[in-house]
Amino acid sequence: MEFKVEKNVPMPTAGNAQQPKYNFIVEMEIGDSFEVNKKSLANAIQQYSSRVHKVKLSQRAMGDSKWRLWRVE
Repeated sequence: MEFKVEKNVPMPTAGNAQQPKYNFIVEMEIGDSFEVNKKSLANAIQQYSSRVHKVKLSQRAMGDSKWRLWRVE
């Protein structure tokens, strides 16, 4: 097998080149909130925002299978 060496081919960004997941969180101000319909999703978003965006969220059950997350820091 032969390989063709090429010059000046730009390297794509790592990953899948999509916008960061849940990027709206960094635009939220302290006290802003949003609602989700699964506890597991609320937990995942809370952990992701802390780890990736360094944004602290707090969540509360709102009844009827709804959870609300607030930006607290």
